[in-house]
Amino acid sequence: MLMLFNEHKEINYQSIMHITQIPAQELQQHLIPLIKCKLLVKNPSTHSFAPEDVMTVNIDYKSSLFRNKIPVMVSKQTKDKEGAKVQEKVEDFRRYEIEAAIIKVMKARRTIDHNALQQETVKLLIHKFNPDAA
Repeated sequence: MLMLFNEHKEINYQSIMHITQIPAQELQQHLIPLIKCKLLVKNPSTHSFAPEDVMTVNIDYKSSLFRNKIPVMVSKQTKDKEGAKVQEKVEDFRRYEIEAAIIKVMKARRTIDHNALQQETVKLLIHKFNPDAA
């Protein structure tokens, strides 16, 4: 995206999106940090992006740092999807742990009533996670 400015002094948002073939949502996630750290200048300087917004490189940009870190924004949708996947994996792992603990108690006791089975299973699992009685 930044290499486009080697060929163009200024380029509009629509052209960047067309040339790079980056989806609009992802392109905004990459442009916002560059604009916030003042490496790029956006005209007009509004928070939203329109197809006719013009981007230029800030020639006067100076930094005292030898190496500049520009953070990349991550959308909430991506975080939510990753969080949901992790939560699903944790629940699967816990389900297997619960089943293994139940089998262990049942093999040790041979005959046991339901409430005692629940209590002993919870005692075995309390060290790994806080199991729900249901």
